[in-house]
Amino acid sequence: MKKVVFKTDWGWAGVAATGRGVRAVVLPKPTRRAVERALKATGLIFNASSSGVGGDAATKHLKAARKAVFTYLGGKGRAFNLPLDDMADPVSMANIEENDNLYVHCAGGYRSSIACSLLKRQGIHNLRNVAGGWNAIQQLEKVEIVKEKSVLN
Repeated sequence: MKKVVFKTDWGWAGVAATGRGVRAVVLPKPTRRAVERALKATGLIFNASSSGVGGDAATKHLKAARKAVFTYLGGKGRAFNLPLDDMADPVSMANIEENDNLYVHCAGGYRSSIACSLLKRQGIHNLRNVAGGWNAIQQLEKVEIVKEKSVLN
């Protein structure tokens, strides 16, 4: 398991990955130390030299996830609302492409972990469960929150 902690315009962020894919994403927090604590709280075990430097598969996943975090925070992605109750129906997930980068969140993180499990069961594996959920997103100082009626319940 490797991790990378990096500075963004919105604070410090972090990503953890293995050769099989991304395991955790921590959205920006005020300090590097806060991100390190959040990654540690995931319970994941990191290699002694887990700086994310090198050419192995875990490092490639870290680099791709870091780029995706910047895209996500910059608002260049598309967002949609899919309630947990609707996720048992494969038809409701028909517009999700297999290669889409999905950042899944709920209010605090519990329901989004269930949602990730349901998505994986449907064959969608390019997922990032946002640590702390919407509560964590709202605490970010420099993230503009846009409420579009088309994606609200």
